[in-house]
Amino acid sequence: MTRRDRWRVRLTAGAAAELFRLFDAEVARDLASARRLRAAMAGAFETLERMPFSARAARLARRTTLRELLVPYGRWGYLALLEIDQSVVTVLKLRQREAGDG
Repeated sequence: MTRRDRWRVRLTAGAAAELFRLFDAEVARDLASARRLRAAMAGAFETLERMPFSARAARLARRTTLRELLVPYGRWGYLALLEIDQSVVTVLKLRQREAGDG
């Protein structure tokens, strides 16, 4: 694999729908909180554009291309499951972190 300056980050339809659901819930709760969530997610996606392999190997994954990125936000934050190929980082799922997620 060659060194690249930026990776392309894309979301599956399911991950995009979950992201919109998260934003909608935050907007309904508090606009300032929604802005912080947007900034946290933007920072996470920027990290993936620059250094996707900095995300930890996904638990129980047999393929080294499956990774998990912890997105700090609020009390627990979020966990993004992603897959890395030669030119693209695909966010497969987003979910709220739980106590055992590390």
